[in-house]
Amino acid sequence: MFNAYAKAINKAYRRTGSMFQNPFGRIRVESDTYFKQLVVYIHRNPQRHHVVVDFGSWPYSWYHALLSAKPSRLRRSDVLEWFQGAEHFKAVHQVEVAEARISPLILEDLD
Repeated sequence: MFNAYAKAINKAYRRTGSMFQNPFGRIRVESDTYFKQLVVYIHRNPQRHHVVVDFGSWPYSWYHALLSAKPSRLRRSDVLEWFQGAEHFKAVHQVEVAEARISPLILEDLD
């Protein structure tokens, strides 16, 4: 299915190559501190890229699901435990991410 989709898009936009290969990649995260910073970075990304004014209004994030009491397959308690609870999780998200600290762990932005 993806192969046919990629061929159709490539034909329509006169491009070649894989659609899903770049710029995606994997980088091993070996520190809890970096991991937490990356979680916040991902949640704040829609705001950083000016898709929304407030990352909290982005409906496609699991930020809200982590703070919700609704049934979910997410392991909320595990994630919130990394941040010492829901209140600290929310507080950490209100602070800008120190991108210099995590820059080795994120790929180049395309903007």
